[in-house]
Amino acid sequence: MSKPDLSRRDFLKLTGYGLMGMLLPNLSPNVSPQENYLNLQGRVIERVLWSYNAPSPKAKRVKLYWRDIIIPIIDSTIGEDETAYNRVWYKTEESGYVYSGSIQPVRTLLNEPQMISLKGALGEVSVPYTEAREFADPNAKVIYRLYYETVHWINASDISQVDGSKWYYLWDDKFKQYYYAPAEHLRLISDPELVPLSPNVPDEEKSIEVRLEDQLLLAYEKGNMV
Repeated sequence: MSKPDLSRRDFLKLTGYGLMGMLLPNLSPNVSPQENYLNLQGRVIERVLWSYNAPSPKAKRVKLYWRDIIIPIIDSTIGEDETAYNRVWYKTEESGYVYSGSIQPVRTLLNEPQMISLKGALGEVSVPYTEAREFADPNAKVIYRLYYETVHWINASDISQVDGSKWYYLWDDKFKQYYYAPAEHLRLISDPELVPLSPNVPDEEKSIEVRLEDQLLLAYEKGNMV
């Protein structure tokens, strides 16, 4: 059988539904839990974070974590406090629960380094975080810590003279500075991913509404929510 056509918009919708299913598995009985949590990790985004033996801040404390520690996530559940704005908790490999509002879901996806053309390329960090260094050298001074799914402009590729590892040469247009990051930690963004949605609709008839209080982003075309 031929594969059905799937537009980029449909793909984005399905991705969103998949994320909802991952956070609320009881509402998505047809999604495999093993697939949802395969290689799923959590990066602590608070200064300190406790895990508990039940999905509640009133439960017994299990373990203390601090910012940027990476925790394997094996499941998710709904907390007992029905008045909480966000009731999602993650279960960790240490048999504890951490509050999802203090965790960024991440994965560790390594990439095959590529040669960069003269026009450059956009690269997305595909690991929880990576250290950007002054030179293409794993022992060089750290300039930045680049986080999961952030996007950076790549000017060129390089090979370390120290250990032969492959690096990308990045440009920071805010501070006007170059730095290096391990090539396997960045996924090159393909041209089709950068094509605008609905190119037949004029830009002036597209708008985006951000609702901070509700944590929603809504896209409209010709006044209709899409």
